[in-house]
Amino acid sequence: MKNILKVQGILLAILLVIAVPGNALASGSSSIATNAQTYLEYMGEHLKDSSASPTDNSMGNGKVHGQTKRWIRSTLREIGVDSRYINEQNFNTQKDTTGVISAPWGHHVFFKGSNIEVTLKGKDPSKQIIVSAHYDGSGYSNNASGVALMLAQIKELVDKKSPHAVKLPYTVKFVFFDIEQFNKGSEYYAKKMTAADKKNTLFILSIDNIARGDYPNVYGGITDPNNNSVVHTEAYKLAVSKALELGINVFDTEALDGYYNTHGKGPEISENTIYTNPWTSSNPSPGVKYSVLSPSYPISRSHMLFVEAGIPYASFQASNWFAKSMDGTIYEAENDGLISQVRRDFYISGGKEHDTMKILEAYFPGRSLAHYNVYGPLLNKMLMEPDIKILQPSQ
Repeated sequence: MKNILKVQGILLAILLVIAVPGNALASGSSSIATNAQTYLEYMGEHLKDSSASPTDNSMGNGKVHGQTKRWIRSTLREIGVDSRYINEQNFNTQKDTTGVISAPWGHHVFFKGSNIEVTLKGKDPSKQIIVSAHYDGSGYSNNASGVALMLAQIKELVDKKSPHAVKLPYTVKFVFFDIEQFNKGSEYYAKKMTAADKKNTLFILSIDNIARGDYPNVYGGITDPNNNSVVHTEAYKLAVSKALELGINVFDTEALDGYYNTHGKGPEISENTIYTNPWTSSNPSPGVKYSVLSPSYPISRSHMLFVEAGIPYASFQASNWFAKSMDGTIYEAENDGLISQVRRDFYISGGKEHDTMKILEAYFPGRSLAHYNVYGPLLNKMLMEPDIKILQPSQ
């Protein structure tokens, strides 16, 4: 069986090299964007059923889900990552994490998960950065898109001819979270971090569902309802700073505060631009009253564990905070882009069965690559030039 899996991994790696999709070679794309699009299209074609959560497969047998895990590992080896730096963190939700997973029919269900951690050492290993994406999603954007960007970033940093060459200023841990549809992989990972790990982590960046939504957003910080403010915004400020250095247009909190009240709609969707949550205490959403203020985003209890440990948190996620519901009120369309009245059927039924490569390209041709051309260079810049004065202003 092991030999069969090894052969499968080799074949998958060969296919990645020879079967480069045409639109992934679009002129003007960064190498990270091009490689991310290549990985995304490969997954959309060959792993469209395998990226599903184990919870989507016959009471959690995880058979096709395991194919994705093996593909990630084989791709990492093809990229040139030394196997010694690939760690599989296995856990069982029944005993290794708190809380239960409740099935729709009222029973508690439990699953075995495997986080995949890739460590790339930096020149100063006393500090680290964590970049994460979950691989148990059930669709092309959620979250094959995040997995693809992480793999492309790792490929950018690894020199196959000199696999032990150190490019990064600080150590970076890339973590592919499992059972993250229930926030269990990140919860387990956070609880396994030592006190030294937490103290030495400059920030954590989550990459999730970045291919479909209209606006490629960057979020950061946590809303403090007691003071009507957002705290722990260091990682977000780093992202904005690096975006500006790259010449990326930025619609940050200041630019978006009151934008909807003035224009009655969101900004035009433009290339080479990042956005964020537009709602502030002065200009809340005219529809759903969000409990989070710009530039923060609702995060799970598991990710709060990182924040409570003093680790600045940021997120890449594409969505649309200006989409209108059936009654005309404004709410966030997280998974599907700007949907007109004609496309309302696509939005209303926008579950995992619609999160496919075919549908994304039919409705939003070229969108995933356009988003990668923003997120890819920005991610690389944040890892290569993490400004300590922004991340740790008191030091």
